[in-house]
Amino acid sequence: MNLLLILNFFIYTFLLWLGASSLISGSIKLAKKFNLSDFYVGMTVIAIGTSLPEFFVLLKSAYIDEYSNNLVYGTILGSNMANTCLILGISLVLTFKTGFKYKLKNLNFNYLLIIISTLCFYLFSQAVINNTLLCSIILVTCAFFYTSSKTEEIEDPGSSISIILMIIYLLIGPLIIWFAAEGITSTGLEIIKKMGLSSAFVASVFLALSTSLPEIITTLISILKYGKNDFVLGNIIGSNIANFLIFSVINLIFIVPIPDFKELSLLSILIAEICLFSIVFIYRKNNSIPNSCGIFLVLLYIIFIVNL
Repeated sequence: MNLLLILNFFIYTFLLWLGASSLISGSIKLAKKFNLSDFYVGMTVIAIGTSLPEFFVLLKSAYIDEYSNNLVYGTILGSNMANTCLILGISLVLTFKTGFKYKLKNLNFNYLLIIISTLCFYLFSQAVINNTLLCSIILVTCAFFYTSSKTEEIEDPGSSISIILMIIYLLIGPLIIWFAAEGITSTGLEIIKKMGLSSAFVASVFLALSTSLPEIITTLISILKYGKNDFVLGNIIGSNIANFLIFSVINLIFIVPIPDFKELSLLSILIAEICLFSIVFIYRKNNSIPNSCGIFLVLLYIIFIVNL
């Protein structure tokens, strides 16, 4: 039985890779066809596609009576921490030889918006602000995001790209990602139950990593196959904002009690994003992020897990 569960887990992971490949291919065609920047496409199309697993897990968790608050908060907290530290850290390590360069002109401004959203989430978790205000602030942040960095000069305009083929890629990719992520989450939870781990750990580590697998795989494909660093940045920032927005909307419908998480765990992601913002600001003239920061970000993620 255990071997069958493990086999299913790897099959779903392979499907996830196929879905991510389809989503990336469609996104590249979309960027060329409509003269959109890689960052903008990553922040919208790719981020929404890879955030479907978080939406599924949060919606499903809201129906669970026991430990629902740990599952909801833990998934958001762990997923955004994985995006900020683990995924970007891996990206910086993978581009060690070439350097992690990007085209976006105002990346520090976008990270500042992320910090504002994260701070609002933290204040909400401490019962300082209510959910309506949290949702409003994040919606305003989204508006800022989606009106910035939309277009750039494309060297190879895609006038000859088939719109039908592009739509097929963009529709099939997220659907496969959603199906595969649901399978990974369900299968993984069965395995975790046999290990007797706490719900906070399961949510913040396992569920968060499972729902972040689309981001991880799209990051690997974007960097290793296409060399699209702006896709990676857009996906990370867009996914974090999308996760906060999904949480806000779901919490308006299902009132989720605030769990008893360690304050250090809640502050970890805010600290990580402030550190990253500082690094981006310092090196903004070079339009690059030092690869050595990758090790620092991965270490921050390990500290986060240890302090759960």
